[in-house]
Amino acid sequence: MTASFSQIILFTDNDGRARFQEQAIALTEGKPQAMLSPLMPSAGMQLRQSPVGFRSEFHCTGDPQWVFILSGQIDPRVHGHWSRQVGAEPLVTLFVRA
Repeated sequence: MTASFSQIILFTDNDGRARFQEQAIALTEGKPQAMLSPLMPSAGMQLRQSPVGFRSEFHCTGDPQWVFILSGQIDPRVHGHWSRQVGAEPLVTLFVRA
């Protein structure tokens, strides 16, 4: 069995609502102690720091991107496309454009 990474995709469906879809990315490169996915191209990356209490406006992301939470917390119960920082420390995220 090939190991894989589970990518969760947030997209806007035909009804205009945000939905989640899961997609497997096979880890076919590297060694058993460090399994890697194939190298993927990107169009750039951007770091963001959001202060305690941050909440974005409702929005749609036009270009596909990966979002990594580097520190802090984001509200996992949010349904729709806005984000909200929770907890006592600022939210730091990394966006990688696909």
